[in-house]
Amino acid sequence: MTTTHAKEIGFVGVDSGLLMIGDPCYFVGQNSDAQKRFADWPKFLSEHPAEHQMKYNRGHDGLGVAFQTTHGDGAYPVYIQQNEHGKARFAIVVMDGTPIEEIIK
Repeated sequence: MTTTHAKEIGFVGVDSGLLMIGDPCYFVGQNSDAQKRFADWPKFLSEHPAEHQMKYNRGHDGLGVAFQTTHGDGAYPVYIQQNEHGKARFAIVVMDGTPIEEIIK
């Protein structure tokens, strides 16, 4: 059973004009992969394009992805669509104000 309903789970605030998707365990703490490699924010921005795959310390894909937001800074609604077991099938961050009903049909 699949549903076309999307559930709003909250908002994500943006001050850098970028959003990032990744597992928090790799980004939190002094010994995390991200802390070791991305501690210098201006350097991070200068070395990474607007949409990019972040790599683990060993060089393979999967640490996360980052991408520019439509309007830069702001707070954007986040929705998930759940499967029949209540687990997220996918997430959507709406950055241009399009009603979720127009996105999920």
